[in-house]
Amino acid sequence: MALVSLLRVGRRHVKALLKKIAAMPIKGTLLPLVASFCLGVLVTTLTFETRREDYIMSEGVNEALHWRPDKDHSMVAYGGPKAFFSWLFGIKHVHDEGEGKGSQGSYTHSPEKTVMDYKTMHVHEGNDSVADQLSRTVRVLCWIMTQPKNHQKKAIHVKATWGKRCNILLFMSTADDESLPAVNLHITEGRNELWNKTKAAFKYVYENYYDAADWFMKADDDTYVVVENLRHLVKDVDPKTPIWFGCNFKKFSKQGYMSGGADESLPAVNLHITEGRNELWNKTKAAFKYVYQNYYDAADWFMKADDDTYVVVENLRHLVKDVDPKTPIWFGCNFKKFSKQGYMSGGAGYVLSKEALRKFVVEAMPNPSLCRADGHGAEDAEL
Repeated sequence: MALVSLLRVGRRHVKALLKKIAAMPIKGTLLPLVASFCLGVLVTTLTFETRREDYIMSEGVNEALHWRPDKDHSMVAYGGPKAFFSWLFGIKHVHDEGEGKGSQGSYTHSPEKTVMDYKTMHVHEGNDSVADQLSRTVRVLCWIMTQPKNHQKKAIHVKATWGKRCNILLFMSTADDESLPAVNLHITEGRNELWNKTKAAFKYVYENYYDAADWFMKADDDTYVVVENLRHLVKDVDPKTPIWFGCNFKKFSKQGYMSGGADESLPAVNLHITEGRNELWNKTKAAFKYVYQNYYDAADWFMKADDDTYVVVENLRHLVKDVDPKTPIWFGCNFKKFSKQGYMSGGAGYVLSKEALRKFVVEAMPNPSLCRADGHGAEDAEL
């Protein structure tokens, strides 16, 4: 019975059971219970699986866990003993700390776990050889425009992720901060002072790092850069040539200028929908209808994501490469908070096959018995 019970209990119950065992007297039932417990752990570790939506990962756990789509297209972790003990000691259950702000069912991280070091992520052996070679031959200094109130909100995440791939990473601010560290340029903070701040930052870089790098990149603290692609872009260009690269805008000058931020370059589609959280279902229907009418034959899979979502598109392609897009199917992170059959989280994003998109727009949307007709409701749960 102890074995059967162990296989059914959750992580919190396993920990509680461990505490009870530790407090029991040595005589009597302790020895058989310990033996049953050890046997149960052995079997459990060999058959371990857990769903991604139920747990959040702490640092290093990615190396132990492997993920695969389940029958209902949610993500399931597996991986034997190493994965089990990572699950038991390195992952926090969302119900242990309550749910976070934002989308329903979003993961809740403690402050010290919100930063993921990319070095803990799995790299397929040999696949990074070109990137390693370029990092030695194409030296890139990245300086990040930030401000004191963004040091712990934005800048710290640049440092923890793509900033590590720069040969030199600097944060230009108006206050000292040893945790980054930030360079205090002794400039008045404010949008009207950005030109002053930019000049001071480039002067600081020139005076202190001119001989330490070949290319000097400026980015904001809400920018994400694939530094390997940047190196690939400039690898055949002589850094002694006076040249710069960026997204060229011609809004204020005929010859154009390189955008300091990328917001205005977005080809946004006006769906003519009232903005607001209560209108998300309306907005989602309008968006999928627009995509179906204009891009149905241009793609096989159609992914919806929020503007604060990061997607490794290569992994997405690998996930669906053996699935026929003519099959009405969708993938995502399956939640069961509001419906028994579950729904794919809109916060994490989901992807529809070509046939799933057609059935949704052509068959479901016009039929009130299949698809909610008004614009209210949670878009992911309604879908």
